Amino acid sequence: MRMSLFGTSCALLLWSMAAGGQLAGTSEKVQTIATGRWDAGCPCNNTDKSDCCPPYSVEVVTRPGQVGATVLLRTKADGGKPVFEMSKDAHFLGMFPTRDSGGNLVLLWIGGPAYTVSVLHAKDGHVREVLSARTESMPEWLRCSAEEPTMLSARWEWKLEAGARVKRPTQAVVFRWRGDTYAESGRVAWDERFANVCAN
Repeated sequence: MRMSLFGTSCALLLWSMAAGGQLAGTSEKVQTIATGRWDAGCPCNNTDKSDCCPPYSVEVVTRPGQVGATVLLRTKADGGKPVFEMSKDAHFLGMFPTRDSGGNLVLLWIGGPAYTVSVLHAKDGHVREVLSARTESMPEWLRCSAEEPTMLSARWEWKLEAGARVKRPTQAVVFRWRGDTYAESGRVAWDERFANVCAN
């Protein structure tokens, strides 16, 4: 079974810093902190697929007084009006698609001592969040098959080593793609995660 490991360095969406301005179609003042493009492909059953093959224009903004950031998705067909909006009370780090076309969109956030991973999935012209998970370190992604990749989230514990307390990852929490969502499927020993995850 083929396995590959990838993370935020793989297929990173183009994103750039931008000056503050007004939210499209409104008088609301926002600060744009990232922009990109997500080609969600055509994962729909409609005969005329024009209404569900975006691609989506992605914009991450902060509003006055907002803690965290808001993700806005738009399509040309909707005249620039947001078709999906999601806010997190955390600082936005970056985003990347799981494949060049037809995959999910991964967004990374950090707040306090932990990262938050969000995964967006598009189907039949609708977008929804199919995973929101916290992890103490940057998540790892394994592509074990042609399906969407499996995510590994580290679980850390304090250990006594040579008389000193050190914190080390001991387990990997496994999140697998289940056709239309991600679900936790178990835990494996951290040092054996690459050998065990794709074997099961």
